[in-house]
Parts: sequence; structure tokens; C-alpha cells
Amino acid sequence: MAGAVEMNNGDKAKVVEIRIWNVATGKIHDTFATRNLPYSTSFHATLSYSSDGVWLAHASEFEKVIYLRNTKLKQTKTISLRKQEAIKSLDFVPDTYTFVGFLDRSTEKIAGTRKVNDSSLTMWDVSTGNVKKRFNTDRVRVFVLKDAIIITGRSKLISLDSRNFSNQRESKTDLKLWGTRQYLTEFDKHNSLLALYSDEDLDDQYAIELWDLNHLKKISKYRSGKKQRLWSMCFSPDGKFLAEMISQLDPNKKTLSIREVATGKQKMMIDVGRDEGIPNMYYLCADKIMIHESSLSGGSLSLWHLATRKKHRTQIQIGEGNKRPTRDPYVSHSISNDLGIYVLGGAYTSEFDFGIIPAPKVYEGQIKIIDLKAFLKKADAEDKMKTKK
Repeated sequence: MAGAVEMNNGDKAKVVEIRIWNVATGKIHDTFATRNLPYSTSFHATLSYSSDGVWLAHASEFEKVIYLRNTKLKQTKTISLRKQEAIKSLDFVPDTYTFVGFLDRSTEKIAGTRKVNDSSLTMWDVSTGNVKKRFNTDRVRVFVLKDAIIITGRSKLISLDSRNFSNQRESKTDLKLWGTRQYLTEFDKHNSLLALYSDEDLDDQYAIELWDLNHLKKISKYRSGKKQRLWSMCFSPDGKFLAEMISQLDPNKKTLSIREVATGKQKMMIDVGRDEGIPNMYYLCADKIMIHESSLSGGSLSLWHLATRKKHRTQIQIGEGNKRPTRDPYVSHSISNDLGIYVLGGAYTSEFDFGIIPAPKVYEGQIKIIDLKAFLKKADAEDKMKTKK
């Protein structure tokens, strides 16, 4: 598991480095790309592992360098970007040593002083560090599958062959894909599904389009009720359902909504109570959803049983209990591909990514790792005890 860590180094400077942890022991396995930065610098890391966990790619938006770390040899090579380029995202193509990144290039027109943005999707070869292909785009988001790369533009989806950017296909969307809340778009790599979000010109509503990315085909679409706000989404493991965390009128009163992907129709709504933050949620299995209920003390992880529409009594408390720090101690989070491990990062840990993961172990500190399989197993055991009674 890798993470980007910020540490204070006086009032005017901070240290940023990339660390790789052994999840089984909680110990640091490797550290690289350490640098001193001005304290005022806003740092956001992009991290991506190759499918076999051998290579880790890292870049940050304000730097002009891509770091490639061989995790076995503990050796780093770098790729320099041009002065006007800023990297926005990085992702390895599955089962290859090829990775793609989205580059923003700010240039100034010769015939005037107005600045224009020129963006491209760029493909690099890890072994040589050379650019293999470029594709100019006005992209909003990029999603990488094994055989295809999907780009969401302002009014369309573009599909490219993940090996060489060939076989370009396009499909139009009815949504306006810009605005400040595009992070709500939900991507399911396992089932090749995408839930597109938009609230532009919809008068206190939002709209969702559900797409089959293998065929670049719209499956269904729907609009929310009046004055509803969306906080987060997640797909079920089989890709048949979409869960939404929404609120209406009172933003702190949250409701869980379950919809069928094939039709967009609402199957059920569950009142999950008050939450003053943005609750993270994950479908752990067909009938259980985990919700990370946030609070200043870290909150708790709870399981909701969809068949009974009730919260399971088995919970995991996170944080310091009654001690209430001045800021949320866990500000970043991630879940492993097999839904077995949930990671919470401290206030100076900006992002995580998983490579090949050994057996998990729970430990505390600035980073908290939670064994979700053990969490589910305990809940199932308690359910069986209730049935016997």
C-alpha cells in the first residue's frame, strides 16, 4: 500500500514523501520522492500501481516530474514534463507496463493575451520512459479499463483502444458534464459501469446516467426529486444496483436510496439518521452496505442490512471516543479491490493506492487499517445467533 505524506518542517516549509507500507505488519517498506516544499504549497498526489505491483507511478499537479518506482529493486526513474504542462491523473493500463496520464497545457495565444487550455491524454512506456501516443481532448474525467480508455468530455463519451489510442468511438450524453461536483461520478472497473452526474440547469435537482462502458451504451437515466442533494454513490458487487446517499431540505439528515441499474427505478429508501459530514459508503456484499459515519472524533463504521432496512449492531468506532480534536483526524480513505481492507489516513496523508496486498492486520496511528472481512464475519455470526434464538 502506498500513500503520500506531508510533514511540517517549521513555519515556512514542509516535507512531502511517498511511503510504501506492508499492510500485514504496518511497517514502512520503502520511502522515495522526498522533497521540501513551501508551507503554502497545495499538494495533491496521484498514485497508481501496475497490475503486478512491481511499478508505482507518482506525480503531483504542481511538479513537472513523474516518478516511477520499482518496488522490488527500490529504484526510481523520472520523466520530465514540459514547463507549461500540469499532470492531473495517472493510471496503469491493466496487465501492462504502460500508463496513461491526463495533461493540462496552458498556453498564450500570439494574437492576444487571453490564455487557453490545451489538454491531452498521453501514454508512456515504463521501460523507456518515452511517450507512445498522445490524444488531444477537452476531457472532464478519464477511466481506464483493460481493453479501453474512456474519456468523458463536456457532452460526450469517447472510447479508445488502451494499447494505442485507436478504434475511436463516441456516444453523446444528455448531461452537461462540467461544474464543481464532477467528483461525484462513480466508476465500477470490475463491471465496466459508469454513473454520470450533473446538476447543471436542473433547478434544485440532479440527473444520473448509467453507462455500459464495454459497449459505450447508455443503460438508463433518471432525475432526483426536488431539492435533493447527492453526497456519494457506489455500485453493488454484481453491478445490478446503485446506492446513493442523499439529503433533502436538511443537509445533515441522510437517506440511503437503492436503484436498479437496468431501469434507474428506485427500489428502496432507508433513513440512516444525521451525519454532519460526507458519509463514505461501500457495497460489501449483495445485502450489506458499510457506511463511514463521519464526526470530529473520526466517527464509526456501520453495516446496514438491506433486507431488514436496519443498522446492524456490530460497529467499529474510529478515533478518540469522547475526545474531540479541532479537525477530523482521518481525512482520506480508500478501499482495496477485493473489498477486504479499508484504510483511513491522517490529516497529512493525501491519497492511497493498493498494490498486491498480503493478509491484513488492524493497527492504529496516523493511518488506520481495518479488516472488513473480519467485520462482515462477526456481523454474520451475530445474525446466526439471532436466528437460533
